[in-house]
Amino acid sequence: MADIHLNTTGSNTAPYDTWAKAATTLATAVAGMAAGDNLLVDKAFTTSAAGLTITFPGTPANPNRVYSGTPAAGSGLSDVSAGAKFVSSTTALSFNGSVHGFRLEFGGTSISGTTANFATGNGNVQVWEDCYFNRPGTSASGAIQFGATASNTQSQVQLVRPSFRFGAAGQNIRPHGLVEMFDVSFVSGTNPTVVFAPATGGRGNTFRVMGLDLQNLGTTFAICSVGTDQQGLCQFSDIRLPASWTGTFSSGTLRPNHVHEFYAADSADTQHRFWITRYEGNVFDDAAVYLTGSTTDGGTISDSFSTGANVAFPGSLKGRWYLTDVSTGLGSSKTATIECSMDGTSTIPTDAQVWMELEFFGTSGVPLGSYATDRCTPFEFLTNAATTHSSSSESWTGLGGTNCKFKLQRTFTPQEAGYIRARVCIAMASNAMLHVNPAVTVT
Repeated sequence: MADIHLNTTGSNTAPYDTWAKAATTLATAVAGMAAGDNLLVDKAFTTSAAGLTITFPGTPANPNRVYSGTPAAGSGLSDVSAGAKFVSSTTALSFNGSVHGFRLEFGGTSISGTTANFATGNGNVQVWEDCYFNRPGTSASGAIQFGATASNTQSQVQLVRPSFRFGAAGQNIRPHGLVEMFDVSFVSGTNPTVVFAPATGGRGNTFRVMGLDLQNLGTTFAICSVGTDQQGLCQFSDIRLPASWTGTFSSGTLRPNHVHEFYAADSADTQHRFWITRYEGNVFDDAAVYLTGSTTDGGTISDSFSTGANVAFPGSLKGRWYLTDVSTGLGSSKTATIECSMDGTSTIPTDAQVWMELEFFGTSGVPLGSYATDRCTPFEFLTNAATTHSSSSESWTGLGGTNCKFKLQRTFTPQEAGYIRARVCIAMASNAMLHVNPAVTVT
C-alpha cells in the first residue's frame, strides 16, 4: 500500500510519494495507483478538466482511499479536512472502481445534460463520506447517479453525511443496485421537481435513506418518483420536511414491484407521521380518526388504508409491522388482537377482505419463525364461506355517521421468548377507509 500525492505545485514525478513530486492532475495520480493505494489530495486542489472519467484500480477486497486534507511536511496529511474539488467542465463525470472517499467535492459546470456517475462498473463497492455533490449546470436533465445501470452488473454504494445541490428543477439523484444514505442534507439552489428517481435504467434496486433533511428545498417537490422500470424497495426514515410542505411522497404510476416507505416524516416535532405507497394503494397515519384513549407511537392516530383498483384476494394492501414482546406463558395458547374500524360502511368485513398476518417463534429450542393468519382458506373463498370478523365495543374518535368497528384475532402458541410482529392486510378494491389501531395486544 502506497501513498500517492496530488496537488497543483508538484513536479509530476512518479511514484508521487512526496508533495514535491506530487501528481498535478487527477488522471495522472490514478494512473499511478494500484489496488489498496491511498490518494492524498491537498485540500487546496481544484481540477476543472474538460471531462473526468476516472476508474480506480481498487477492488472490494483491496479498495483505494481518496482523502482531502492539509499537506504535512514532506509527505502525508496533517489532518483530513474538506476542500479538494473534482469538477468537470463537460458532460463527462464518472468515478468507478472500489473506493472510499472522504471530504471531497464533486461537480460539473457544463450547461448541457451532465450526469455525474459513481460506481457504474460491475462489482464496484464505494463509500463516500462527508462529500458534497454539486450540480450547478442549468440543464434540466442533469443528474447524480449512484450504482450500475447495465444488465448483469452489480454494485454497492454507501453515502455518509452527503450534501447535494441542484442547478435546475429537472435534476435529481438516481440510485441503482444497493444504495444506502445516512444523514443527507441539501444546500440551497434550484428546487427540484423530484429529489430521488431510482432505477431509471431498467435495473431493480434496494434504496435506503436514514436521516433526510429537506428543509432547504421548496414546498411542492416529490421525494421519490415511480418510474417505468424495475425498482424494488425504497425506504426512507427520520425525515425533516420543509415547513408548509404540500408536495408528495411518491409520484408516478405504481407497478407490482414498487414499494415506497416513509417513516417519521414531518416539519414539526412529531415522529409518528408515515406513508407507505404500494401498487395496491396507500397506508398512512391519520390523526383525525383513532381508537379513543390510545397513544401508540406517541400520538393519537390510526393507520388508514386506501386501496385502488389493483387488489383482490389473495393479494392485498399490506400495512406496517407492529411489534410486541412475548416472554411469559411460553408453550401456552395466546390470542393476538388488533382493533379496527371502517368509515363509510356499517358492514363488518370478512376474513377474505381484511386479515392479520402474524410472525412468532413457534418451535422450541431454535429461533425458527412461524407464520399464522386469520385470513380465510382458499376452500372457504371458493365456497363463499368467508367469516365476518367479530364486532368490537371499543370507542373510536372521528368516525363518520356510517361506520363499523371490529377486531382481528388469531390464536398462536409461542415456544420461545422474543418479539412477535403482526400487520393488517386488506383485499377490498377502492375500499371504504379502513382504520387500524397501530398495536397488537397479546392475551
